[in-house]
Order: sequence, then C-alpha cells, then structure tokens
Amino acid sequence: MNTTKKPLDELLELVTPKSLWWHTNGNQYVVLHIANVAYRHPNYPVTVVYQNYDNGTVWTRALADWERSFTLYKAGVPYAST
Repeated sequence: MNTTKKPLDELLELVTPKSLWWHTNGNQYVVLHIANVAYRHPNYPVTVVYQNYDNGTVWTRALADWERSFTLYKAGVPYAST
C-alpha cells in the first residue's frame, strides 16, 4: 500500500487502461477506463473504472483515492474475460 499521495495529473499518467493492479485485499484488477477526465468538477471526480481480473466484476473508484488501496503490478495486460 502506498502512503504518499501523487497529484492527479501524475496519477493519470500511471493509472491507464489495461494496467494491472494489486488491491490490498490480494485480488488483481485491470483498469478499463478513466472517466470524467475532460470535465473536472467536485461533483464529478476523475474516476477509475476497473475489473476484477479473475471473476470479471466491474468497480469504480475516485482516482484521488486510488493509490490508498492499489499497487501497480504490470502495464498493458489483456482485459479480463467475463
């Protein structure tokens, strides 16, 4: 788990579609999309859409909260099959 917070622009360079991440719960997730990038407003935070690599469950999380629970495993992996 990462305890230092990066600026959102720096996170946008790191958290990219097809990147694979470890969650603190031990599961692997692949990033599908980054939402709300073009329109930055407090009511619509930049959001990561990601999928459990094993069972295909899709989740979302605010990018600003991403590195609290995720560690980069590998960039550019295939999407999980559902």
